[in-house]
Amino acid sequence: MSLHVSDIKGTVASFLAELGIIEPASDVSTPSRQSLSPEQQLLADCYASGQIEEWA
Repeated sequence: MSLHVSDIKGTVASFLAELGIIEPASDVSTPSRQSLSPEQQLLADCYASGQIEEWA
């Protein structure tokens, strides 16, 4: 598995935004959470909380 600086940078930025330390970055490549179906929202929430792995 290769790890790129951009991956680390994005992960750290996401973590800091989740803690409220920085403003979340707006990324036009990712759909907003409001545009997700309820099932997709639940899946995203489970992944964000560590209940499921990325591969799932």
